[in-house]
Amino acid sequence: MMNKNLIHGISIIFLALLTFSCSSDDNMISENNSKKGKPNGTIPDYGPTVFVSNSTVIGSEVVDFNVLIAEYNNVNNDPNGQDIVLLIKKEPGLVVSFDQNLTSSNGQTVANNNWNQIYESSSYYYYSYVGNNGVFPAGSAHFIGFNAVLTCLGKGDTIVEAVLKSYSGGQINTLNDSDIDIITCNAAALPDFTPELIVSENIFNSGNSSNFSVVTQIENIGGDSNGTPIELRIVKSSNFSFNYDNTLTIVDGVAVNNSNWSYDGSHPALHKFVYLGSSVFNGISQSSIGLNATYNCPSNSNSVQPLKATVKYNSGGEQNNQNNNDVEYLECSL
Repeated sequence: MMNKNLIHGISIIFLALLTFSCSSDDNMISENNSKKGKPNGTIPDYGPTVFVSNSTVIGSEVVDFNVLIAEYNNVNNDPNGQDIVLLIKKEPGLVVSFDQNLTSSNGQTVANNNWNQIYESSSYYYYSYVGNNGVFPAGSAHFIGFNAVLTCLGKGDTIVEAVLKSYSGGQINTLNDSDIDIITCNAAALPDFTPELIVSENIFNSGNSSNFSVVTQIENIGGDSNGTPIELRIVKSSNFSFNYDNTLTIVDGVAVNNSNWSYDGSHPALHKFVYLGSSVFNGISQSSIGLNATYNCPSNSNSVQPLKATVKYNSGGEQNNQNNNDVEYLECSL
């Protein structure tokens, strides 16, 4: 991504061409226009630029960000035509909120009252321009402020992306409809545990008692745990049984780590397994539990029963609980 600070000098010249009314808050506007400016025309042309407040995160931190929306061709949009719609892309661990009453963000004056959140999909937040009776003033620009918290789910970069919906405000140029800024998660990321169930069989004959194996791989895809308990749970069923053997190292050809887990069957609804390994469950590692189990299919039954494994929420200091479950389905067939 082009360094916004390096092009500040050029941007001042371009600002004059666009007849922007500069203020003490206009440094970022200048940077934006030097990067994305277009010559005047008869059709409006809009573009966003993203500015994050915190580019390096350890664990979970506030990462409020601003998006500058500018019109480059010095042309008003038709308020009765296409709406101007801004999209903010969702990213794992990034929680974004919008306050329409916000007037200042990260030292910048923001015009959140000109925008309204209209929709939220699985991938994007949607915001529509509602200021000035729907007319985005020709050649103008303003900031929108977003409150955000990033919880690091592992080492690496999180991309904050703003996208203008195609043909917003009647524009036809789509080359500068998106922009990104990057937040880097440092090595001290939070742990993030996720289970994976592997069964040797999942279709059984009705009326029979069948032996099969169950391996649950518990993977930490984030940073080191903080020393608090890590617990795996499997929902109990009268048809599913096993005797836990903490000496097992191989189950159905798969390496397991049963000696690192204790079993507690006292709960009426749950099989519980608690991690006994070193006080820290290392980041980017896994440990597996293996079971030689029996499944009893009821007579004269076509049925399907879920076998569900869950890492107890917030185990080991994790905060992302969205990937803590896995399910296999056990089928009885006549």
